[in-house]
Amino acid sequence: MIFQEMLKKDTMHCLDTSAVLEMLYETEKGKEIESITKGGQIRITSLTIQELLIGMKEKEVKMLEAFFGEVLVTDFSKECATHSAVLERYLRKSGKLINKVDILIAGICFNHNYHLITCDRDFEKIKGLRITIL
Repeated sequence: MIFQEMLKKDTMHCLDTSAVLEMLYETEKGKEIESITKGGQIRITSLTIQELLIGMKEKEVKMLEAFFGEVLVTDFSKECATHSAVLERYLRKSGKLINKVDILIAGICFNHNYHLITCDRDFEKIKGLRITIL
């Protein structure tokens, strides 16, 4: 699979929780994510940090903290909230509502024009989102 657009140095990749876990556990998908993001900047959201920390065992937290030190983190802002609200209204109206945190992450990606990398097919329901689903 060729991901020419994503290999540009100016591409800002945002990893959701599922993508981060694949990378941390060095799975085949994780290796593919590393290949896709090579040459671009990798970001995660503060929401992803929260999801990861609540699901991790005590011994895995150090591994996470090391990973957090290697990536940029984007917080949820007023502008992201506006994008997320519009998105949630659209999804609710169209009968395609997804997990709230996924809507918030998508709002961050729309606001910052990030390319989202995920293993979660729910994001397919969001039109216009720059996305790669593994």
